[in-house]
Amino acid sequence: MLVVSASLLAFLADPIYSSDIIINSPEQEGSTYDYIVGSIDGVTGVEKLYSHLMQYDSKAMVNGTERELKLLALNDGGFQYFNGVEQCPDSLADDEAAVDKVLASKMGINVGDTLTLGLKIDSYLPAELQLRVKCLIDAGKSNNYGNTVMVNLANYKKVYYDNPSTVLIKTVPGMTWKVYQILLSTLPDSPMSIQTMDEYTISQKAYMDSILSVIYAVVVLGIALSLMGTFSNMLMGFEHSRRKYAVYYSSSMSKSKLKKLILWETILTTAVSVLASVVFARFFLNIINKALSLLSLTVPLTSPLLYALLFGTAAFAVLLVVVIKPLRMLSKMNIAEEIKTSAD
Repeated sequence: MLVVSASLLAFLADPIYSSDIIINSPEQEGSTYDYIVGSIDGVTGVEKLYSHLMQYDSKAMVNGTERELKLLALNDGGFQYFNGVEQCPDSLADDEAAVDKVLASKMGINVGDTLTLGLKIDSYLPAELQLRVKCLIDAGKSNNYGNTVMVNLANYKKVYYDNPSTVLIKTVPGMTWKVYQILLSTLPDSPMSIQTMDEYTISQKAYMDSILSVIYAVVVLGIALSLMGTFSNMLMGFEHSRRKYAVYYSSSMSKSKLKKLILWETILTTAVSVLASVVFARFFLNIINKALSLLSLTVPLTSPLLYALLFGTAAFAVLLVVVIKPLRMLSKMNIAEEIKTSAD
């Protein structure tokens, strides 16, 4: 669980936007935002992103198979302030497409294959695109379901028109807040969201914190249950070994040696348990990785070696705490009474 949480943090640590202001879900045509450059002091660049997510009731046909899909348009000249696609091509012709490697793996799509996209299949005016796969891409940072297909901007606008999904604005250093205030006052009220990069980062962090809080709660619960189970086993083991300890003490061993015996038994048992847990965790991570792949979630898991060392050591130290109670019980144990009780 800790490796998964760390992987999520590492996965989202690198921002996919390098702009200063982000407009999400703009309601106007893309040409509406052309005035920003040249009309507002402090703006150095504007980039419009075009994408359409098809899932739940509205899906697409990919090579004759109905699938959830995200169609992304590659801007002419590539992306300026968008970093959500790795291995992104410089350009795509009208008959070319780039396919996410996860989707390609699931559907057996290779570079050079013909891709048939059925779009708007639930509308009165469905569209079909016959494209050749130019390359495979990794769009996991912007769409972790791994179902992205990228086409050129002209093809995208033929189907979904000039309706951008996001507008990115770059400003002169120190002018971001002023430009932000001007945009708030000039753009019409609509469901769109205008945020500075700092606000966007905070909102993303709040979203991640809500997920991580659940993961950490599961970790804490697991540690608490482990302590309770280990503590119960230690007490039961001590109760069953009372006569044995009494015999050892009456024959030759001192209580200090008996305490060392209990301590070493606990150390060896805990060490074997932690080692077995680390080995099992590595196996379980492979299962999680395959499960994420089946769910089309592209979250690369970080190397568990460091976490195995850190949290394995921490778990070992925490579990050793339970030995305190048996040692105190041994100190208070009446040896003669134990031998007499056993004999009776």
